Amino acid sequence: MVGDADLRIPREGYSVNGAPEVVDRVWRKAMDLGFGHVFRSEIGTWVRDDHIVLQEAGIRAINVIDFTYPYHHTTDDTMDKLSARSLAIVGSVAVALVR
Repeated sequence: MVGDADLRIPREGYSVNGAPEVVDRVWRKAMDLGFGHVFRSEIGTWVRDDHIVLQEAGIRAINVIDFTYPYHHTTDDTMDKLSARSLAIVGSVAVALVR
């Protein structure tokens, strides 16, 4: 859920609570790369997802998600809704983090 053409990714609540250092590292890297307009500093929705189970197992996992993507888990979530630019932004942050 990071392919929205109007991509806005706030910090997810359980991620901030369970792995704040990872959230800070990811958002700091996004800022360094000039993507502050996408990776927002505010805390968004708290999403119960598989990252919580990973956190409970001791893995410092976070959820990076655009909560405003209207097609999430619908039959309208099709390829024509995706933005190559948005996917490239998130991919650039991920690659920069592992370098």
